[in-house]
Amino acid sequence: MRAIFVFLLITISFAAYPQYKNNAFVSLQAGDLGIGARYDRSIGDLGIYGSGAWGNYQLVNGGYINDHVRVALGGFFYLPEQMNNYIHTKVTIGAVYHFYGEKDYDGGIDESAFFPLSAEIGIGTYIKRFALAMRFDILKFEGIIDFGFNF
Repeated sequence: MRAIFVFLLITISFAAYPQYKNNAFVSLQAGDLGIGARYDRSIGDLGIYGSGAWGNYQLVNGGYINDHVRVALGGFFYLPEQMNNYIHTKVTIGAVYHFYGEKDYDGGIDESAFFPLSAEIGIGTYIKRFALAMRFDILKFEGIIDFGFNF
């Protein structure tokens, strides 16, 4: 009886981990109309992710900031609440590097806004093979939406 209990306990604990270990995403950035890619790798109930994106800001006053390149690297953990082992939710936190190319604007932007390092937080979920995530850069106030699939 004890062996059956231990076997069930081990089986249930492994069943709580996500079924798919890899996630691939297409990233959309509203701020600079950017597009990019993201990859997640689960390791148990933790994981790492990396993303890259490129876009161009079009400013209201006719100015622009071209070639905004954004690279992020971070980690995530899964939240314990899951429904029927089909829905998995994770929280992400990461560091971001920004590169800005050619800039043409008439004042109104503090130069400290172009500091290249930043941080982001986010949340993501997947249902079977479809994945959705949202990230927010807490220093630049930029939002990113990721649409993807699991494999």
